[in-house]
Formats: sequence, C-alpha cells, structure tokens
Amino acid sequence: MSRRTGTRHPDGSGPAGPKRRPSPTEVVALVNGTTASLGSAYLLTSSVLITVLAGVLAAAVTALHFVFGS
Repeated sequence: MSRRTGTRHPDGSGPAGPKRRPSPTEVVALVNGTTASLGSAYLLTSSVLITVLAGVLAAAVTALHFVFGS
C-alpha cells in the first residue's frame, strides 16, 4: 500500500510541498490577498481610531459646555 506525500496540484504540476515552486498566478493571488487583508486591517483600525477621537472630542465639548455654560 503506497502513501501519497502531497496533494496533487489542480494544474497537474505535481504535489504541493516545500520543493514545489509557486506559479506566477499563485504568487499574484498571495500578494493580492495579503494586500487586501492589510488594507482592510488598516481601514478598520483607522475607522475605530476616528470614532474614538470623535467620542473624546464630543465628551470634551460637552464637559466644557457644562463647566462654562452658555
């Protein structure tokens, strides 16, 4: 009984593993996926920071309004 040591690649280029070099299409897909995940993480982080900053600013304005009255 033989045992397969890797999953066949869909294009038939051989088993996946450390000795198989990725195709240019796979490299582009990896770069695109990495860029998308980093971009979304940046967008989420910046959105959260902007929201927190707006909340702090609103609290400061409200506090000044109550302290000094208008």
